[in-house]
Amino acid sequence: GYIAGWNVGNPSDIRAYQAANYAFHFHGVTASAGIDADGFVDFFTNFRKTVAAAGGPAADSKDFMRTYGAVRQNVSGYTLETGAFVVPGFGSGTYHAYARDGLVELEEAVAFAAGVECLSSVPAESLPVSGTPHQAPVVDVGSNTTGGDAAMERLQRYLSAWGLGDASAIRTEVTPSYRFFFAGFTPTDGVSTSGFEAFFGGMRQSIAAAGGPAVNSTDFMQLQGEMSRTLTGTEGVSFSIKSGTFVVRGFGTGVYHVIGDNMGVLAENAVAFGAGLECMHALAPAVALSNDEALDGYIAGWNVGNPSDIRAYQA
Repeated sequence: GYIAGWNVGNPSDIRAYQAANYAFHFHGVTASAGIDADGFVDFFTNFRKTVAAAGGPAADSKDFMRTYGAVRQNVSGYTLETGAFVVPGFGSGTYHAYARDGLVELEEAVAFAAGVECLSSVPAESLPVSGTPHQAPVVDVGSNTTGGDAAMERLQRYLSAWGLGDASAIRTEVTPSYRFFFAGFTPTDGVSTSGFEAFFGGMRQSIAAAGGPAVNSTDFMQLQGEMSRTLTGTEGVSFSIKSGTFVVRGFGTGVYHVIGDNMGVLAENAVAFGAGLECMHALAPAVALSNDEALDGYIAGWNVGNPSDIRAYQA
């Protein structure tokens, strides 16, 4: 219901699914404290006028936003959803939302960096309709699970290893109970810690054969629109999450979220975009930017403290 409200651009529909402690954060658009439930309808009404004036859907259009590659997972009392959004003619990016007890408590969104916003330029009539979220198995977190700085460091090292395509370094950061889920590529119960390196080696061979990076390339994957959050679930258990969009140049693009604690990565869930979104596949860092655009994006990454945004502009 909540995402459907965004799709048609109806603030009352979105408001109906917000918890009392709801907050909406759109990095670079909303203030650091976000927009609370009481202020959301006024914010969204004005936002739609801004979007329309900038070339996006008219303020009264019922085709406001498309969502793609959504992945949904249950963790410690929360249902998490990560996906990509497109507001035709205006912008595109990544979102993640968290629901508990039947209501949405938090949504965060971040626009794709300059030079990689190709989805927003695709005519609305050429975009596929929003897809159905991919439901992944429940992630079991232990009673001693602790999120926070140590967990975020483990998650960042894990994602950096994906960027390099280094299966051994990826496995170093995971827990014994880790599971990797990639819709259409892995079994329904995922790939375990013990089976990961063999799976990854086969996947890299398949990707190289399909036109992606060579098996021995250390420029395997780029990440865009990364967001991070630590949540406290049932019985006071905390865990940390990083989510965003991945690009394997020449092969494919999709959405991921990674869940972990101070002991390592517990699970990753990923889903590729479907047909009709191929413009993303050749992005980052192959997109040609001017020197000014590169410097602007690089410094903006430092300003918000997002290492993936900084990395996207590095030679």
